[in-house]
Amino acid sequence: MKLPPLKIAAILNLVSAGISYWFDHFGASVYLSAALAMFLLSREVINDERVEHLKLKALSFGFGWGLVVTIWMNVLNKMLRSVAAMPTLSAFDALNIILLIALVMFHWWRWQDGRAVAQDRGEK
Repeated sequence: MKLPPLKIAAILNLVSAGISYWFDHFGASVYLSAALAMFLLSREVINDERVEHLKLKALSFGFGWGLVVTIWMNVLNKMLRSVAAMPTLSAFDALNIILLIALVMFHWWRWQDGRAVAQDRGEK
């Protein structure tokens, strides 16, 4: 398969300067949000309707409470800005908060679901 010159130039630009540019200008929050999204949205070993329902439930819960936490962090940041210089939250920081809450709640609810199934079967 032969690549057109424009694609080769784009790949070379990304390899040579693009990766360092992204890391220097956006920091680790971009990579952390991508990793959290991959952890949450990847397929599970047993990927049935229950798991999909728990993922959707966790995303809904994480979105709601993540926005509340982000809003409160911004309010506290504005209130305490005169006392201490605090950095503002970026969109990726807010996404990290949302995905982290969703990931924790998904695994918590999945653990509780597994315990309920084991009790129904009579296992410990």
